[in-house]
Amino acid sequence: MLNTAWCYFLYLYGLFIDSLSVCDTKDRLSASHINRTQFPLQYMGRWHFLAAAAHPKSQDLEIFKVMDNAQFTVQESAQREKLEFTASIRVKDGSCVPRRWIYLLSEGSTELRTEGHSDRLTELFSCHCSDCIILKETDNSTNRLLLYCK
Repeated sequence: MLNTAWCYFLYLYGLFIDSLSVCDTKDRLSASHINRTQFPLQYMGRWHFLAAAAHPKSQDLEIFKVMDNAQFTVQESAQREKLEFTASIRVKDGSCVPRRWIYLLSEGSTELRTEGHSDRLTELFSCHCSDCIILKETDNSTNRLLLYCK
C-alpha cells in the first residue's frame, strides 16, 4: 500500500515539475526547416550513417541488421536535376560493399525521387545540429527515418 502511494506521489510530482518547466519555442528541436536558398549545396560532402528508425512491427530496418557502419558521399551530377550518392557500407563479416544511388531533384521542392524507384520519396530534414541530417524514405512498403552526421 505504501509502495503504491509512493508511486502515485512521484508520478504527480513529475507532472507538476514538467508543467513548471515548459520549453520555450525557440529551444524546441525543429526537423522541418530546409535552407532552400542553399539547397542542395548544404548537403554535399561526406556523411556517416548513425541510426535508423521505423515502426517496430515493420520490416523496414531489416537491411540495416547486417550493416556495421556506412559512409556516404553526396555530390552534384553532371546534370543539374540529379544528385549522386555513393556509399561504402561495411557489413558485419568485415567486407565493404560499394553502392550508388541517383536522386532526382524536383523543381522548387526539396523532395528527392530515387532513379529507378519512382514510387520512393525521400524527404530531407535539418535540425539544431548543423552537421546532421534526417532523411525520411517512404514508398509502397517502406516508411523509415535515417540519421546522418558529417
